Amino acid sequence: MEASPDKSETTTPLLIDALMEEGKSTTPEPQEDGTKPKEDGTFVDYAPPPRPPVPPPAKYKLCLCIWFTVYFVIWFAEGSGITSTFVVKGNLNPSGAVWLTFMIEIFVMVFCGVELVIGLTRVKIGGKWYGTLPWLMQPRCQWVRKSDNVFVEILACFVGVAEDGFAIFTPEPKPPPPRRPRVYDLLDKTKETVLRAKHDIDPDKADEYEKWTVGMLAHMESQGGFISAEKEEAVNNVHTWTLKFDNINALNNSMATPVWIKMIGELQGVLNSPKITEIQTQHPPINAFVDLFTRQGEATPVLPPKKWKVWWVTTISIFFSYLIATSTLFTYYVKLGWATSWNPNVYRLLTSATLVLILNYLAQPAVLLIVNDWMIRKPNELDTKFPWKQMNNGFIPPVQLVLCLAFFLSTGLVWAGIL
Repeated sequence: MEASPDKSETTTPLLIDALMEEGKSTTPEPQEDGTKPKEDGTFVDYAPPPRPPVPPPAKYKLCLCIWFTVYFVIWFAEGSGITSTFVVKGNLNPSGAVWLTFMIEIFVMVFCGVELVIGLTRVKIGGKWYGTLPWLMQPRCQWVRKSDNVFVEILACFVGVAEDGFAIFTPEPKPPPPRRPRVYDLLDKTKETVLRAKHDIDPDKADEYEKWTVGMLAHMESQGGFISAEKEEAVNNVHTWTLKFDNINALNNSMATPVWIKMIGELQGVLNSPKITEIQTQHPPINAFVDLFTRQGEATPVLPPKKWKVWWVTTISIFFSYLIATSTLFTYYVKLGWATSWNPNVYRLLTSATLVLILNYLAQPAVLLIVNDWMIRKPNELDTKFPWKQMNNGFIPPVQLVLCLAFFLSTGLVWAGIL
């Protein structure tokens, strides 16, 4: 897999379409289904390089990106009096008015605002990108984790929480599913069978692969019905072995042994897996709200969650965060006189930061413990018709820009008394 800087310029919906294909199968070349009986005695087995786990951006970075967007969205919403309008003209109770206001604000941020902020706040100098998106793609801080100094170790604890959240919300890791051997089938059970095994090997691990092949040959030669093994010349680091067996049963028996299943697991470590930076370049973390819905302790999924689910769950989380903050933290802000003595814009910075911190570090991780399985997108969940495709994958940048302008212009004009 080659990293292409131009990939990061692709619009988000197109990225989602590519990810849907990647989610269906990470195998770059077709692999035959050996479960269906066939007349030809030759099977092809391609071992695709495993996708390395790609961690989401650090939580404090997502927090800052969301906070920046939240501040301006709330600023214009409060200035235009959306909530009071719902109460006075819509005859809603205050809680219902706040809920509808959050629905509008979160929609603007999830579908438009955050992606535009992350995508536009960057610049290319000397062939290298600088700005928000490159900053989000940087790896986590490591120097604080390598020091034996007691003060640095204490600092590492705070850095760990800032980057990954509180460990109480990190679920126990799920054990990987047991490997199952492939089963091949032929119409003629007595016919000689050929397996062409293809391995895309990391060139830096060629020596390890050679050692693996020695064990592979020793295992095959110990199996009944094995005839021979021939290796073709490697092409672009793809090594092809032709293994011949007396019949289909001999092939299946050799593939089903515990030794072979273990060897296939060892093979994964020498395959030419893409680098994390390459995956991030092709599929950049352009939407902080979507990345926020990667459960703590887990890698980002190949398929991001549907945006309408992110919108709804975020609205629910921030609504209850607001209710909790209003009855607890915000009351202390009032008692301390901050609500009246501070400049309203500065006080709005404080309240919006409080909500974003609660959402990022408490509400969202807690909610994901309950709804994570529902949030995970399946490869077969394809919606190609309007508006469901847009509700799942988002809008292209021109539409995002139009929707953002519609929100800020309409609320700004109402705020100015023109509408």
